[in-house]
Amino acid sequence: MTGSLPKAYFAMGLHLHQPVGNFEDILERAYSNCYSPFLDVLRNHPDIKCTFHFSGNLLDFFEASHPDYFDRVNELAGRGQIEIMGGGYYEPIFPAIPQRDRLGQIEMLSSYIEKKFGARPKGIWTPERVWSPGLVKDFTASGIKYTILDDAHLARAGIGKNDLSGYYVTGDPKNRIAVFPTTKTFRYSIPFRSPRENIRYFKRASKNKQYPLFTYGDDAEKFGEWPWTHEWVYKKGWLNNFFNELVKNGKWLKTVTFSEYLGSHEALGAIDMPECAYEEMTEWAGGGWMNFLSKYPESDQMHKRMFYVSEKINELEIRNPKPEIRNKIENAKIELYKGQTNCPYWHGVFGGIYLSHLR
Repeated sequence: MTGSLPKAYFAMGLHLHQPVGNFEDILERAYSNCYSPFLDVLRNHPDIKCTFHFSGNLLDFFEASHPDYFDRVNELAGRGQIEIMGGGYYEPIFPAIPQRDRLGQIEMLSSYIEKKFGARPKGIWTPERVWSPGLVKDFTASGIKYTILDDAHLARAGIGKNDLSGYYVTGDPKNRIAVFPTTKTFRYSIPFRSPRENIRYFKRASKNKQYPLFTYGDDAEKFGEWPWTHEWVYKKGWLNNFFNELVKNGKWLKTVTFSEYLGSHEALGAIDMPECAYEEMTEWAGGGWMNFLSKYPESDQMHKRMFYVSEKINELEIRNPKPEIRNKIENAKIELYKGQTNCPYWHGVFGGIYLSHLR
């Protein structure tokens, strides 16, 4: 690399999701407070690049209630300003559902994204960052090249906090994906500390590093849907000011999409990551996410029922029924996938399993 290139890079990933079964007025509120105004601000800053992940049921809501949202996303994607990640269509915890459903949900969302936005996703959002090494093979089989996890995940693999300025690969020689680590510092400072404070952090953290990559990957709802954030992010101009600061510092700090960086930079190394989730999740669960099934009898009952329904649908598919029956099976499978949405199975900061309309 030459001295004319940026000294540092910033990849910003946003996760947009609402639970299956959420009230219509909540969806509309999130659209007005968060999803729509974020695109408006981003559109006014053509030099800023972002990566988006949309859960499938949220895309269904946009298509039914705000179809112009697709046009706006396509405009930004067409000029190379945004990249769209894949995932499980109805946002399941991947290790908690059967493999056939995991592959089915990933393919369902990838196909939808390709149809609506013109390109199959290269990245995948791992819901609640609940990780298992066995996911690598399924991801690569689905054409996935990378995911975003936390610094806590890489710490479990022996990577220190000063060695997170890029991406690592994980898996075996035949099945490997890239892992971009997002730091806890960014999750707590964006968008909650002033734009200039965040830029100062970029500068401090860049010292003594050669072309570091800074990664942010978190819920888009922090930008307007969380309490008081709409006032802070839009009315008081945090997002606009943050983007202005990034542009002002563009000679040394460049925003990139994850695929863009992946295609032009080598991995920092190879790692083996054990099963884990983000730090707060392990505290709530008392360990791995599956502990919620022991913690809440209602979760365990729903989980067992979901597996039972999945087995029944699979048995019907194996029998190779008539075409008219296959259509019914596909419809049943969609209902099964909806029942695999992670939100009603656990409880963190928000209502989760305590919200009966989600269960």
